[in-house]
Amino acid sequence: MGTVVLVVEDTPGLLVTYLPPGAPFAFPAGDWPGGRHPWDGRGGWEGHGVLMLHRPGDRHAVWHFWEEPARCFAGWYLNLQEPFRRTRVGMDTQDLELDVWIPAGGRPRRKDWELLDRRVAEGRFTAAEAETIRADGDALAAAAEAGERWWDESWAAWEPDATWAAGPLPAGWDELEPEALDTGRLVLRPVVERDRDWLVALYVEAGETPEQAAREFDGALADARHEGFGHYGVWLGDQPTGIVELHRAGPGVVGIDADEVEIGWVVAPAHRGDGIATEAAAAIAEHALGARGLDHVVAYIRPGNAASIRVAEKIGLTRRGPGRARSGDPVEIWELRR
Repeated sequence: MGTVVLVVEDTPGLLVTYLPPGAPFAFPAGDWPGGRHPWDGRGGWEGHGVLMLHRPGDRHAVWHFWEEPARCFAGWYLNLQEPFRRTRVGMDTQDLELDVWIPAGGRPRRKDWELLDRRVAEGRFTAAEAETIRADGDALAAAAEAGERWWDESWAAWEPDATWAAGPLPAGWDELEPEALDTGRLVLRPVVERDRDWLVALYVEAGETPEQAAREFDGALADARHEGFGHYGVWLGDQPTGIVELHRAGPGVVGIDADEVEIGWVVAPAHRGDGIATEAAAAIAEHALGARGLDHVVAYIRPGNAASIRVAEKIGLTRRGPGRARSGDPVEIWELRR
């Protein structure tokens, strides 16, 4: 879903946003695992506004709630969510179902732990993702129960400017490109429709038929829509030099579970030997295990592909065992764990 928040504070270590009363809600079209958003049909936020504290890299935010006409502080709501990502018009995150409620003057309470297995059955999370989410939630709840508060509790007395109000959502809010990754030399940009021609040509150069390459591209766009990550074009200045992949493995590769997240890389012939594959693959692996919160990624490589084996070794992947590609060819399964 999309909504409008106001920025209260933005420093390297903390982003503070405010969801004002009446902030509009909007819901993208399409079919989603588990069905429509549970708030679908609500026009906007009701009641007092909510103040939200986000630290870069954290898999939770601290929401501040107030109640009653006098706007008395009600408590802190620790919302498990993916680390926020800045976009061209704001920020994105993904709710992770679990929450910890700390009422003012009361003891912390865990919320929605019983729903996580249901979300796995609905297809919203994989079993591996749910395991990571539950571990993160347990750690956050334990810290709250021990009285730990990383945030400044004086935010509970904060008051918004009486003139503040939310405007409308910007056009195209539901078609935003995820944030690009910058290595200093290369920029990794999530692929979009305008990348079709050069990316299909790259896959054809790598040995796929035009039809296979087109299906690969369509799958990349679908991954981005449904998972929030997918294929990233690797740019050197204004020139596309290759592609790195970050996606669900899916069925058919012996030795890799369908819900594991796979990384891969393809570099244009003119740019091979320039260290681009290693630099880009290292960046996408770091992104997967860091900002994306995955506990591991996998790759499969044909035994004779010495160049890709060197890349895998350089970025820290280790051999997990033998496997078979969808074609039936023998491959080696590699993995990297955080």
